[in-house]
Amino acid sequence: MNFQDAVLQYNQLLQERYDFVHEWRQLSDYLLPSRGLLHTYNRPQKRKLSPAKVINPTGSDALGVLVAELHSRLTSPSRPWFKLEWDNPEARQDEFLDWWLQDAQERMFAELAQSNFYSSILSFYEEWTGFGTGSMFVGENEGNTVFQFDTLSIGEYVISVNYQGVVDTLFRTIIKSPRAVVDEFGKNSLSDSVKRQAEKTNPARDNLNVILLEAITPEKFEDKSFTQRIFEYTISGNTGSLSVAQQPALKERKALRTRGFYEFPYPTCRWSTLGGDVYGVGRGSRALPDIKRLQEIDAAFLMAIHKEVEPPVNAPYLMKNQLNTLPGGMNWFNNPNQKITKLYDMQFDYQGAAAAGERIEGRIKKAFYNDIFLSTSRDPNATPFKAAEVAAKEREKMTRLGPVVERAQHEFFLPLINRCFNIMLRRGKFAQVPEQYANAVSGLEVTMISPLAQAQKLVALESIENFIVYAGQLAQYDQEVLDRVDSDHILQEIADISGTSSKVLRSDKEVDQIRQQRAAQQKQQQELQQQMMVQQFQAEMAKKQADVGKTRADIAETVRGLNG
Repeated sequence: MNFQDAVLQYNQLLQERYDFVHEWRQLSDYLLPSRGLLHTYNRPQKRKLSPAKVINPTGSDALGVLVAELHSRLTSPSRPWFKLEWDNPEARQDEFLDWWLQDAQERMFAELAQSNFYSSILSFYEEWTGFGTGSMFVGENEGNTVFQFDTLSIGEYVISVNYQGVVDTLFRTIIKSPRAVVDEFGKNSLSDSVKRQAEKTNPARDNLNVILLEAITPEKFEDKSFTQRIFEYTISGNTGSLSVAQQPALKERKALRTRGFYEFPYPTCRWSTLGGDVYGVGRGSRALPDIKRLQEIDAAFLMAIHKEVEPPVNAPYLMKNQLNTLPGGMNWFNNPNQKITKLYDMQFDYQGAAAAGERIEGRIKKAFYNDIFLSTSRDPNATPFKAAEVAAKEREKMTRLGPVVERAQHEFFLPLINRCFNIMLRRGKFAQVPEQYANAVSGLEVTMISPLAQAQKLVALESIENFIVYAGQLAQYDQEVLDRVDSDHILQEIADISGTSSKVLRSDKEVDQIRQQRAAQQKQQQELQQQMMVQQFQAEMAKKQADVGKTRADIAETVRGLNG
């Protein structure tokens, strides 16, 4: 792909994104003021710290609750949130391979904790839930840490999907100063204008930004599946797409960098999609109408208060520019009949406006699932029955997030975990595997075991619990019912649903050994008992025979006495 092809494809993807930009701008104005590069290619001189159009921040607060809860329930650094398993059943039963995979998992968690992952994932959740689409760069770090993560903001990238609906193409505009571009790529591949800007001694040169175009496409690069190309795109001041046809000299522009990736380095997730849309629709879009309406109500409420405190008045013309409205102010009149009066009396329904605002706030919080996450508080004096009832209702609410969590697992977390695992594997960060295990090691299965992911599986766990209860009740009438219950598989299924570590359960080989030892001990005990019973029987028989012999001797002695 040359520069001309890259620009043409980028412009096409910009057109596909066009219908979403207007709504993203509103979300940036009303919900996420610090996010979104949607208005210009120039780097903003100062980030918006607070939205100018927002009076009531309920939307941002509700989004903050959702982001914090997703972070704590999906990717909490305080507990494991994914589990690695071999997809080969034989490898799962091998003690060494099982230990190796558990050790690899622990090393991955340690590297993620040392990197900037947990700070970057918070920004990802804001983008994902607010705008409906979130993307994060997963790269390698040459320093002490293995990983380097970078969360993209909506508007700075465009994406495309393959026939399976998976994002495999991403174009991104990167804004840097001329000096930074020269330091990273050198002067040989840059245009003369960038070189001149970088050589200026004026400190203001850093405000003249260079736009780089990064293209990640599913093209082979040596033995890698994806190719990255970075081009010098244009100098700041261009607010539209770049036309190569209008600037023939740009056709020969070379890539500043070309390299490959084994995995797609930008895992991208959509909250939900409509039809064949490439970009997602998040909870921000769902709450945006209510957020805007809430601002209108609060603006009217504040206006009414201002008019009540300082109402418009009728004043004598002679008092023009002389009216003192400060507390204790003196106003002098020539005619005692002249007065300052209200222009009109306020008839604003404060209670009705407050009630309407509360209803809208409730809808906004519900749109961001605050009714799910903030209902987990418990009454310390509640009865066990009430606590169980509340827990059951919360599990039912959690199922509302089921489709979203499943989508996030397949679109974002599984590609992210696989890429992190492969990066560490290629860099030799795991324990060495002996050659005899090379054929046994194959692919991996990644299971999400975070609290929110497990909540989606509780329905299956409840069905197993109900089955066990019913089987126990039937067994009271017919013990043969238990012959159809496989306890080992039930326990393994419960462990898989609950995300229990494999260290807790013994392997099939260990279980077989224990059961064989138990069977041998039971057989030995049975044989010993049988021997003891035989010996006891023989002793009793010998005693009986001795008693019979003694009785016979006594009888014979008695008979002889009578005859004598």
